[in-house]
Amino acid sequence: LNFDYYSPTKFVFGEHAEEQTGELTAPLTGSRRILIVYGSSRIEEDGLLARIEESLQAGGISWVKLSGVKPNPEIGLVREGISLVRREGVDFILAVGGGGVLDTGKAIACGATDDGDMSSFLNGSAEPEDAFPIGVVLTLSATGSEGSNCAVITNDEGEKAGICSECIRPRFAVMNPALTCSVPNWHTACGS
Repeated sequence: LNFDYYSPTKFVFGEHAEEQTGELTAPLTGSRRILIVYGSSRIEEDGLLARIEESLQAGGISWVKLSGVKPNPEIGLVREGISLVRREGVDFILAVGGGGVLDTGKAIACGATDDGDMSSFLNGSAEPEDAFPIGVVLTLSATGSEGSNCAVITNDEGEKAGICSECIRPRFAVMNPALTCSVPNWHTACGS
């Protein structure tokens, strides 16, 4: 069954749901330029990234990409993403992947609107008050990050730290269950 569900993230669930990414993103970006955040080349190899890019192009949206997110994402890549967003005039973040990718996208979204350093959010000395809107295309089941207002990032000291704020809750989550089938069985079992 295909369905939409809003809580307040809009969940778009079903076969080929990723083909709606451009339509979902278009009303949320003023500059029509977004950052696509992802992990491995798997989404390139299986054609997911190409389908998303085609959908964005049909919506008149341009993009820049940041890849290389790893499990237990680190603050260094978040800082790199913030610099890229500022340099390229991006005003929307699209995270494509599992929980670590989504958390990285959320951290970039709030860090790009703040003049301070991301570490202040991770150590609790500051709280995000604003963030660029973020959308997600989920490729791993049961991460929870697709609908939550939190992100977990590894700080400069190698410790996991959390950021929680309503401003980083994804505006939409695209969930095509077929996209989760190419991950190893172990990951699927952990999600279950």
